[in-house]
Amino acid sequence: MNAGHIHFSSMTPREEFRLNGTLCEQTIEALIVQHEDESGLQIESAKVYVKEAKGCFPEEDFLTSVRSEIRTIANRLRGRNKDELLELVEQLGNIESTINQQSEYGSDELKKALECLAVE
Repeated sequence: MNAGHIHFSSMTPREEFRLNGTLCEQTIEALIVQHEDESGLQIESAKVYVKEAKGCFPEEDFLTSVRSEIRTIANRLRGRNKDELLELVEQLGNIESTINQQSEYGSDELKKALECLAVE
């Protein structure tokens, strides 16, 4: 501790700094340890959230059975109704494809985030 440095155990680091214009070595060490502990907890919490988010993406074939059922119904119909229903099946396929592409991108980005969090 520096000569002339006032330190009371009841003072916060902010109060100590305002009073002395600096912090004693013990306070600095305590703050470093506290920061490292809090950072580690924050990283672990973030990892949990990222893993949870990865689990929210739909399976690749999540609309396949619905499209198949609609196609089966459409094949029992004739004319314009059949054509319109088959067009809807096609649109559902496009939606499924778009969602799959976005899910893959999102999953890859979350994987990168996890890799960044693993570096400590």
